[in-house]
Amino acid sequence: MEMVSFLCGKLREALTPWRIFIIEALITIVFSFVSYIFIIPFPEDSTIFTPEEKTVLLARLKADGGDVKNDQITVRRTLGYLMDWKIILT
Repeated sequence: MEMVSFLCGKLREALTPWRIFIIEALITIVFSFVSYIFIIPFPEDSTIFTPEEKTVLLARLKADGGDVKNDQITVRRTLGYLMDWKIILT
């Protein structure tokens, strides 16, 4: 039991300089999970708009930015982006 107390004390001493970074990381992680709930999906998938509002919104999006579509993120696309030489060099 004394060994566990000793190791916990050493761990606490080792983490003391990193405490602010751990706290910042925890705040960021909690905020990301909370904000995920409030992010509105694309109009096609949204449940908060009426069909008329979706039609108007899609017409405005098409007039403003062209054909906006929701591309699915896949592992293959992500790896392709990560292997791009411009990203590797920056």
